[in-house]
Order: sequence, then structure tokens, then C-alpha cells
Amino acid sequence: MRRGVLLILAIAAIWRAALLIEIRGTPLSLLHEWTESDMSSFLIQAERFRDGDWLARAPYYPYHGWMERIPLEEWARWHPPAMYYQPPLYSYAIAGMMRAGADPIAWIPWLQGGLGVLATALMIALTRRLFGDAAALGAGLMQA
Repeated sequence: MRRGVLLILAIAAIWRAALLIEIRGTPLSLLHEWTESDMSSFLIQAERFRDGDWLARAPYYPYHGWMERIPLEEWARWHPPAMYYQPPLYSYAIAGMMRAGADPIAWIPWLQGGLGVLATALMIALTRRLFGDAAALGAGLMQA
């Protein structure tokens, strides 16, 4: 079982690394620059956190092109001042990286890949506990 788990985790890591290497230099690696993307919204929110607004006293609410069908006032009503547009934990992590001097654009995809490998390990552990070794290896392989 242990050898199988290690093999599946290696597959998960290699698969994610290969994907990140493959998309480097393509439009997919620049999605954070597209203002309509969640990645752009997270970065803007993280920059505000980094600059000192840790409690989001002035939360960031994007107004994307697809949102223009509904008046801005209606969006403002749906998003009161004390509410985040996106859950802030991810933006806090990005802001922490920025404050530490790390380039989040370079590191975040690799950290997300690592979290994907961790999620595979958790899937294997949970499935093994509930359904046994064979199911755990199958679930882990699908997760990988």
C-alpha cells in the first residue's frame, strides 16, 4: 500500500509540474493580467492588504464587463461595505508573499500544485479509512 501511495503522489506531482511547465509563456500563464479574471481580483485585493488595509475597510468589488447588465447601484446593494467579494484567505496568503518579497505570480502556481498533491494524499487517507486499500488507491489515482 505504501509504495502505491508514494507512486500516486509522485504521479500527482509530476502531472502538476508538467502542466505548469507546459503553460509557461502561453496566455494561460497571464490570466492574472486579464481584469475579468478571479486571479486579477485576488491580486488587487492582496495589494490592498499588503498596503495596510488588512481588515478591508475599503473592500475591493470588481465591476466586470459582464456585470454591466445590472446597474452598479444594484451590485452595491448586493455587496454591503462589510462584505468581501471573494473569501479573503487566498488574498491574505498572496499579500503575505508580497510582504515577504516573493513574487506571487511566480510562486502561487507551484504552491497550488503542492496543495493539489496534498489533496491527493488526503483523498487517499479518507478513502482508505472509509472503503479500504483498493478503493483508496483508485481514488488517489483519479485525484492525481
